[in-house]
Amino acid sequence: MALRHTPLSPFGAEVDVDLSQLLDEADQRALLALFRREKLLVFRDQDLSQADQMRAVGYLGPVLPPEKEHLEMSLDDESGRSPFGYHADSWFTPEPYRHLSLYAIDIDGE
Repeated sequence: MALRHTPLSPFGAEVDVDLSQLLDEADQRALLALFRREKLLVFRDQDLSQADQMRAVGYLGPVLPPEKEHLEMSLDDESGRSPFGYHADSWFTPEPYRHLSLYAIDIDGE
């Protein structure tokens, strides 16, 4: 089954799916195939719990165990668990992340 999506430029796709709901096996396979092809997936207007996000990311590959994950990042030093100046890719670690999932709670201007 093909998921409804819109190509982004220069790469990626915006996917029209509610990630708070379970995906059936066919949709999981379609999402993984789309991710492998497009390299970047954007899901707008989501209302996800931590469990929802972990399940959705799990459709695309292994998820870090809780003791290794970064739950929240903040640029204002007032919210979140770990303030970062401008990025948190951790590519310098012994086992760099293969994929990164970001869930924006508050976006200026929207």
